[in-house]
Formats: sequence, structure tokens, C-alpha cells
Amino acid sequence: MNLLLVRLRSRIRRPIRNLLASRHFAASVAEFQRLLPKEVRPQKLWDLTRTYRGRGWFRDLSAWQVESEYCQLVEFVAQQRPRVILEIGTAKGGTLLAWSRIAIELVISIDMFGGIGGGGYPKAKEKLFRQFAIDRPGVEIVPLRLDSHSLETRERVEETLAQRTIDFLFIDGDHTYAGVKRDFEIWSELVTPGGHVAFHDILRAPEGSECEVDRFWAELKQKYPRNFEFVENPRKAWDGVGVLQMPSHPLPKN
Repeated sequence: MNLLLVRLRSRIRRPIRNLLASRHFAASVAEFQRLLPKEVRPQKLWDLTRTYRGRGWFRDLSAWQVESEYCQLVEFVAQQRPRVILEIGTAKGGTLLAWSRIAIELVISIDMFGGIGGGGYPKAKEKLFRQFAIDRPGVEIVPLRLDSHSLETRERVEETLAQRTIDFLFIDGDHTYAGVKRDFEIWSELVTPGGHVAFHDILRAPEGSECEVDRFWAELKQKYPRNFEFVENPRKAWDGVGVLQMPSHPLPKN
């Protein structure tokens, strides 16, 4: 379906979804609560992203990772018991769901609607995202439909952090070389010493793609020796998750 037809269909559906938003939200929350596992089990969370069927604005909670890589990453992050998690790239909410079940205090998720890579989500969906930790008193979910490359966005996040640091940072937004580098430069400064930063799509993309996360990841591995990867198939284009540990002390400047 070409872009013109997609936009036309969206314009037709929008008023209908707005009219039925309250009813769709109630039905979607009920579906979510029915599927939500009581404990943090990566496979159960993955299954939820695949079996959940919401309504209207709330219809999809899929994750854009490979199943095994998603589960391994979620298991690792859960073992770290992070107080604060920040992710770049909310998309459908599949990883936000996992972080919301893991973080002890705060989860911030940033995505710009209509940004590079087709990310973003309708504003109405924020209500559903805030339900992810409704049964976890003291855990705050903060979805931000903003530009992760903007210093104004960083100021907004720092206000929310209130002197706290980020224990786990997940970068899955702009996949261009300049874009992923910008995200790392802006947000890694707020990561707890010894905390972790993860990147999605570290495998080489198909020829002609603007995705160059693999190039930036190769550079980071030389600078940050404490790193590892979750890769199901090294020969596959796209996918793969790379994780690095930030040093306990600042690295010397070149």
C-alpha cells in the first residue's frame, strides 16, 4: 500500500478511534492485565507482546527485536536491579513493557512521532504505557514524545531525574551513524558509573541502508573493553544487541 493510501486511511480512522477511545482503552487494559505475568519472566513478557490484542489507539504492543535477543537482554537487565532506566525509541512499547516491570523507581521512554525510522506513537497511547506499572507502587513511567537529540529534551529529563542517574540506557532510535552517536553522547553522560548502555541493530545492515549502528558499535568496543553481545545469527542483516559497561571513573579525554 502506497504512502498516500496509508495517510488517507489514517485520516478516516482517526475520528472513529477518538470517538471510541474510552471504550477501547478499557477493553485494552483488561486484555493487558489478563496477559501480564506476575513475575519478571522474559519469555512471558515476550509472549505478551505477541498475543496482546488491544483496540483502537491501543491495539499493538509488539517488540522489534529477535525473540532470543530480547529475552537475554531483559534477563540481564533484571539481574542488575536498576533503579532508573531510560530508553530511546519507544516504538510499539514492547521494550518499555519489560523496563516497566524491572525498574525500581523510574522509567523514561523517548520517541519522536514521525521521526527517522518510523518511530513514535499516538499521544493517546501514553495512557496505556502508564498502566505498565500500575500494580507497582513507587514506580513512575514517563513517556516523552520528544526529539532525543535535543538539549531541551535532556533538560526535561534531568528535571525528572531530580539528581538521580540512569542505571540502564537502551538506545534504539535514529539508526544513522550521526544519530546513534548523538544519542550516546547526550545520554551516556547521565549514566551511573558502572552502569550499562545497550544498542539494538548492531549487525551490519543491507547495502544501501542508512543504518550504521554497526559502525558506531565497532568504535565503542575499542573504547569500552567491558562489552558483550546478544546475537542469535551473526550472518543476519539488522538485529543483534550490544551492551557495554560504563567505567567507574571518567575516561581520559583524547
